[in-house]
Amino acid sequence: MAQTTATVDEVIDSLTGHDELAIHAAFGKDITELAQVHRTLFLRAAVTIHSSRETGDSVRIAYRRAMDMPMSQVADYFTSEDADVVADEPDSDSGKDD
Repeated sequence: MAQTTATVDEVIDSLTGHDELAIHAAFGKDITELAQVHRTLFLRAAVTIHSSRETGDSVRIAYRRAMDMPMSQVADYFTSEDADVVADEPDSDSGKDD
């Protein structure tokens, strides 16, 4: 079960320049390189920023928390992109008649 209603794309799209610098300082790579080459660290970076925002903790503390998470927890942290698509519900995209 997701720990947030946000998707990873929503968190990445909301990054500020300060967030990008904090990610680079914590992970030693910029967010683009993490996304292209280090997918698990990319997810941990998104968890770090989201966690820092939600708790008010420093990025340093949120980074340690994200790095301590098992991969299964990191993978389930964000809501999936298609979580609101339910075939039998008319209000979801796939439940609407064509």
